[in-house]
Amino acid sequence: MTCIYCPSAGPYTDEHVVPAGMGGDDRGWLLKEVVCGICNTEVFSPLEAKVMRASPLSIARLFLQTRTRKRGKKTSAPSIRAPISYFDDPQSGLLLEQELGGSGQSRVWPQVNFVPPERMIVSATNVASANELRRNLEALADLLTVCEKTREGLEVRYRLTPLRWDGLAYEVGESDGVAAPPRDAIWLEPLEYPKTETAGTLTARVFRRAKGPITCRADCVGDVASLLTLIRHNHAKLVVPAGTTSISTETPSIHLRQAIDPVAYNRVLVKIAVNVCAHLFGDEAVRTPAFARAREYARYGTGSVVQLPIEHAKRITATFPPLPHHHLLLVYAKAPSAGEPGHVMINMQFYGGIVHSYLIAVGDSVPTSAEPIFVVVDFEANSIEGHSPDGFAQFAGSIGALWRDTAFDPDS
Repeated sequence: MTCIYCPSAGPYTDEHVVPAGMGGDDRGWLLKEVVCGICNTEVFSPLEAKVMRASPLSIARLFLQTRTRKRGKKTSAPSIRAPISYFDDPQSGLLLEQELGGSGQSRVWPQVNFVPPERMIVSATNVASANELRRNLEALADLLTVCEKTREGLEVRYRLTPLRWDGLAYEVGESDGVAAPPRDAIWLEPLEYPKTETAGTLTARVFRRAKGPITCRADCVGDVASLLTLIRHNHAKLVVPAGTTSISTETPSIHLRQAIDPVAYNRVLVKIAVNVCAHLFGDEAVRTPAFARAREYARYGTGSVVQLPIEHAKRITATFPPLPHHHLLLVYAKAPSAGEPGHVMINMQFYGGIVHSYLIAVGDSVPTSAEPIFVVVDFEANSIEGHSPDGFAQFAGSIGALWRDTAFDPDS
């Protein structure tokens, strides 16, 4: 026997049927000795991290799920990945660098915003973080390196530019491209005004994310040199007022942008669907040619899997029962009949959002079930249970009717 997703004969690692960070059950819902370590840790884990931190699910997860998986006795709140994330500060009128944390709480990073002609405004969620940034800027060296992330085709590269202090200002040196960034560089990120904002002011700034390097948001390296020169000459003016805080409203206006990978998103959901079938029907069932299309798409991102259109998804969503703090996965495994192949369809709803419907298997060898199977994931308790329609009697009939009326083309 080999891994259900690739030809590897192992070694194997335990695979959560539903990702641990989305409420996966460490007890009864693990696939053992059927998924190799390469697929689990090198392929699926990075995909899952991307989906949980930058996808249509990530914002809902941030607000609705209070913690991620437990690692021993430790756990933490979910987080998202957003290259641009601004807090619209009603006090200063500035768009400030921030991060959305657990339950959607905004945390403004310590920063110095430059308001022309030479005004500098210090902002932060608390005084301690603002003072720490101030101390970092007080110790600016005579030789600095500015790092920019670039792309050359599919390859990620880094452009390094030296800044040398000549006694009066930082002078910009010759740039060079490298494959890996140095640890002590000052990062340059573009100054981009959000399309969702109409009034807030976006200025060049120096800031620092949690445990991250000093970052400048500016138009070019020359602007970075000018900003750091201004700081070096006027560091004594960087006064942090007592009680500094930029969170002055219970309903802050937040602007963020995420880089969403729709293929990674669908691959993770299809992988969850295959895992569910392997748990319910056994790994032998998903090794058949009927599941080949779904397995290959989940593992390699090649080909495609039939997903029912948005109109169907809306109708299914309207019939799903409201289950606070739960995901709901509905599995239909229909036997071949009247010359038609059998098929397995899974409808999945995460964080109360729209239902995703995937055709996971088609063929004469698909597993069958006389009734639909409801899989309920409690993402707060990290527990999963399978249910018959009896527990969802008032919904099973309407969902079943929608399922019977659904037409799809397995070859589309």
